[in-house]
Amino acid sequence: MHKIKTINWLLVGLIVGVFLLRWSNMTPREPNIDTSTWLAGVISIDKSSDPIWTWLNYTDGRPLTVVPLLIANALGFDATYPVAEGVGIICWFFTLVILYNTLRRLSLSALQALTVILPLLTWLGTTAYHDHLAYNSEAVS
Repeated sequence: MHKIKTINWLLVGLIVGVFLLRWSNMTPREPNIDTSTWLAGVISIDKSSDPIWTWLNYTDGRPLTVVPLLIANALGFDATYPVAEGVGIICWFFTLVILYNTLRRLSLSALQALTVILPLLTWLGTTAYHDHLAYNSEAVS
């Protein structure tokens, strides 16, 4: 049990480390066209007289992909490229935690599950080109 807690804390430490690496690389420039589309959707929904209709029918970036940015906007964050990048990284982390827990439930040891997601964490922490890190609704699947 003590070993599992250590590995879980190692996972948390790796996630925090990757976030800090990514945080230093967030710039107020367009990382890719998808991010611009998602931000335009958030701004349109925010200005719309019927936000639900706009969200479901006029967000070219897929409604479920826009939801994390809508939540960030509702929490008071501006619809900007660094915020979109930060939200995307946080979504990746939730996805990796879900993957880790799924692997644990499929009878992998904590160390084996960590070993499986370690390449993804390394990729997220070391890939400087933003387009590779854009989070979208396909990442969960």
